[in-house]
Amino acid sequence: MLKLKLSPILLLFVLNNSFAQQKFELSNEGYNQPVAEFSISQDSIFKLAENWVKRTFVDSEEVIQSTVENEMIRFQTHIPKGYRLSIVTYNLKIRFRIDVKDGKYRLTIEELQDQPTDEISWRTMDLPAYFNKNDELRKMYTKMFDQINEHLNRINQSLFEAVSGKKKAVADDW
Repeated sequence: MLKLKLSPILLLFVLNNSFAQQKFELSNEGYNQPVAEFSISQDSIFKLAENWVKRTFVDSEEVIQSTVENEMIRFQTHIPKGYRLSIVTYNLKIRFRIDVKDGKYRLTIEELQDQPTDEISWRTMDLPAYFNKNDELRKMYTKMFDQINEHLNRINQSLFEAVSGKKKAVADDW
């Protein structure tokens, strides 16, 4: 009798996690490329992702750098005060690419730049430089990358929710 009660619960767990999304993870080679799979068409995923970019970022005309219909969206976003290292606060600029095919999308970080808040110029972050010779993240950068990863995964989660339908792109309670 106990097996019968657990089976529906186990089935719900499996079904809910069959559309699980990956998170960004940093290694000495850079960030991984999260892939999310859905049971909807390629063009539907593209349209949902494109609408998400347009609704999420204030000036979507400036944010979207290029698109290939039903295949790819490249966009760039700016995160003011993206992280703090010691006493310096840095802005982040991130260029993402969303590739769509066969009922799934892949989110890639093409470029990650930072800028001290009191400076004008941006610099591309050389991710392998933050690792020691044993390919471990240097301890002094742990909190910094925790903050950066939080921003990246919040964007990743937001995109996933918009495409999966778990969160409406526009609030219905206006």
